[in-house]
Parts: sequence; structure tokens; C-alpha cells
Amino acid sequence: MAVSRKTAPIKKLPVKREGKSLVKKETKQKEVHTLEPPVKKAAKPRETKAEMNEKKELAKLLFLRNNISREELSFRIGVSRNTINAWVTEGKWEDLRTSLLTTKDELLRLLYEQLRNLNTAVMEGTGYPDSKQANTQKMITASIHDLETETNIGQVIQVAKEFTTWIAEDDFELMKTLIPLFDGFIKQRMKRN
Repeated sequence: MAVSRKTAPIKKLPVKREGKSLVKKETKQKEVHTLEPPVKKAAKPRETKAEMNEKKELAKLLFLRNNISREELSFRIGVSRNTINAWVTEGKWEDLRTSLLTTKDELLRLLYEQLRNLNTAVMEGTGYPDSKQANTQKMITASIHDLETETNIGQVIQVAKEFTTWIAEDDFELMKTLIPLFDGFIKQRMKRN
């Protein structure tokens, strides 16, 4: 039981004259103690497993596509930061995000840019590559060839991402059911490689 304190009103006494000034005399305040039951806060209802899974999938989608911080994700989804950290760690979301960022098209763009910069440097010099530059050109060209002729996991992820985005425009619930299937497919492909 909590104890609350209430103050009784102050009693004013008549004013007395002393010399040339007026002095008011007051009695001291009296404290009155009463016992009151503590106020209980209403318990927050626990979320069902289905609701938590739905939040987890939404969190994953935002984390992978929007590149937002864990703290902001925690706020937007309405779960603790520790929960977000656990989901990111368990699901290896950081690895998936990295894979999404390093798709085949992105790698090819970077390699072509490197090759263009190297060729510009050669042309600004003697017009002919030295042995180091020639070796670098050869390695970049081989990497470009490999990327253009094989399907890698980044490309599979890119197709899954584009497909789920396309599906979400018409049927968001169907997209939510497809994401775990794509995740399983991608994880299986990663184990093979």
C-alpha cells in the first residue's frame, strides 16, 4: 500500500499591530497521512507467434530493401532493439543485404568502370600498358567474362527481389508467403556453392 501525503489548509489568525508594521501570524501546516492502494498499470497483451512472424518478415523486408538502422527498425516495427538484433543475427540478414548490394549487374558495372579508368590512365601515359597494368586489365577482363557467362547467387537474389516487388503491387499477402520460399531456395543455393 502506498502512503500519500495531503496538506491541511492554513489557519489565518487575526492581524495584530506591533509598532508601525502589521504582522500576520500563521499556524504551521499539518500533514495528514492516508493509505491508498497502489495503481496497477494494465498489462500489455502478448503477441501471438503469427503476429511476431509477421513483424519479423516486415522487419526483414525493410532491413534488406531500405537499408535502415536497427534502431529505426525497432521503432518502426514496435519491438525491442534486442529482438531486432536477434533476428538479424539468426537470419544472417547482414549477409543477405550484402548479397543484394553485390548483384551481378552491380559487380559488372564496377568492373567496367575500373577497366575504363585503367584504360584512361594508360592513354594519358605512353599509350601502352606496362606489365602491371596489362596484368590488371587481363584480370578485370577475365572477371567480366566469368560474371557474364555464369549465374551467381546475387543474380538469383536480384530476380527474387524484383519478382516479390512485382507481386506485392497486386497481392501483398501472396508476396509475404513467397518470401520464406525464396529464402529457403537461396539458402539451399548458397550451400551448394
